[in-house]
Amino acid sequence: IELYDRPANRFVAQFVGSVNLYRGAVHRDAAGARFRSPELGDVALPAALEAAPGTEIELAFRPHAVHFERLPEALVLDGVIEGGEFLGEFMRYEVRVGQAVVIADRPHLRGTGRLARGTAVPLSIPMREIRVIA
Repeated sequence: IELYDRPANRFVAQFVGSVNLYRGAVHRDAAGARFRSPELGDVALPAALEAAPGTEIELAFRPHAVHFERLPEALVLDGVIEGGEFLGEFMRYEVRVGQAVVIADRPHLRGTGRLARGTAVPLSIPMREIRVIA
């Protein structure tokens, strides 16, 4: 469980289950700490994830940790549904955020439909679910 919940490096994160993993650097502006990634773009970092400006890091989070709503104390991203696959107990969505595709698993509840391609969605990843890999 420890390897899954707290991977020590990129290899372990990818080897043990599905993961969203993005490289970038921390910088600071008037609004606070930000994460600049070639894939995700420039996104605000929750205060507890702040690192020294100029630090190169990777943000890692599992697909099941992604919520389709804006939550406080979370990394918040704006995306567009590119596709989805029904996997029984959950729907696995591919969500375009900047140049990245974020994989997000949403529990399937009877009677709920799938989100259509092109639907704009807010994504939130709670702080406790994000791992910083230096």
